[in-house]
Amino acid sequence: LKSNRRNENWNYLHNVYINACHYVHFSPQANINTSATFLQLLVNDCHSSQKNLIRNLHRLTSSVMETYITYFHYEVASTFYRSMADLKYLLGNSLYTKFKALN
Repeated sequence: LKSNRRNENWNYLHNVYINACHYVHFSPQANINTSATFLQLLVNDCHSSQKNLIRNLHRLTSSVMETYITYFHYEVASTFYRSMADLKYLLGNSLYTKFKALN
């Protein structure tokens, strides 16, 4: 996909992927207690607030959705051709504006 169209999200998504690999493969760079539960990590080991974690998750989700609508614009448009209001609700104003700009 990267070679077909330019998308500024690739660097961000690549960095998120590399960071996730540290956690999944128990890299020392992840600096987490691998035997802890999620709640224990949230209380004791996590250096981020819930607000920041949610903000980061939202940014990641938005970046993935933006990449998806960029590369699969035709498929998304043909699926929601009758109800753009539903698509706007699902994407949110910012992503919907970017989607409409691709027309």
